[in-house]
Amino acid sequence: MVSRMENDSPSTTAESRNFFRLSEPYNEVESSEDMFSILEGDQDTIENILFRPDKLSGTDSAYRKQVRDKKFVNVSFTRTVIKNIDFHNCTFQKCLFVSSTIEGCEFHDCAFIDTNPYKIEFKNVYIDPASFDGCLSKTSHQNIGVHLYQRLMNNSNDEHQPDFTIDATFKFNLWKGYQFKYEAKRAWKKDKRKSLNIHMRYRGRQLWGLWGAGVKLKNFMLGVAFVIAIFSLLNFMLRDFMGLPKIESYWDALYFTVITLTTIGYGDITPNCTAGKMIMALQGLIGFFMFALAASTIFRRIGP
Repeated sequence: MVSRMENDSPSTTAESRNFFRLSEPYNEVESSEDMFSILEGDQDTIENILFRPDKLSGTDSAYRKQVRDKKFVNVSFTRTVIKNIDFHNCTFQKCLFVSSTIEGCEFHDCAFIDTNPYKIEFKNVYIDPASFDGCLSKTSHQNIGVHLYQRLMNNSNDEHQPDFTIDATFKFNLWKGYQFKYEAKRAWKKDKRKSLNIHMRYRGRQLWGLWGAGVKLKNFMLGVAFVIAIFSLLNFMLRDFMGLPKIESYWDALYFTVITLTTIGYGDITPNCTAGKMIMALQGLIGFFMFALAASTIFRRIGP
């Protein structure tokens, strides 16, 4: 079952191993009843298990299956539908969720470490995207990461979990950037123009991420503060070249920069040469796009 994946590229995590196979030796569990008996046992660590059935399902009643304080190590749930089970303070390390479907489950204070979620699906699941922070290698598993965070993004959006949606959207952007970087490296020997084009898309994703990817308001505000500080410094240092004699201090330049970027334009300080007018027009355009992005980011945070 899992061995069919053995030709896929191996993991480059701490130990050299095939990312799509369990490490041997392991035991096979042939029924859901046997697996639940293991989960309800006294052992804190559940390890070296290949779960054979295609479904592991609890009840959808008020008395759902509860799994607490368990550490799963080298356990495969490949092509398994895991349904109506709540996990609390559980860790999944070096496990396989290849083509698995998680449905109607809840994961509270759980972590996935060096675990393969290739083509995993989520339906009506409560799960924090931060649970997967230690899951994948950004240099080897870019496509897996893109799929994972896209599915997490869709799930949290469907389940009206705005904080999880924001985090999943931000991380989807990061992993999409890692994928572009990998594709650019692969294309370099065959088509340098294509490689440069892909690399520019990677840099664009990086820049977009620094600005919060349209969802992280804190990142965006830090970006705005940085732009204002840099433009204020430039306007102060180049005030003679730009024809701005009324700027006598950095604070005058800061005031002028904010007024320009917000396109308010009181007119008390204006450039008196062509170079200054062109530079300020460019800063005004940058300000316009910045605050359009601010409106979009704020709407995503507080909108329906």
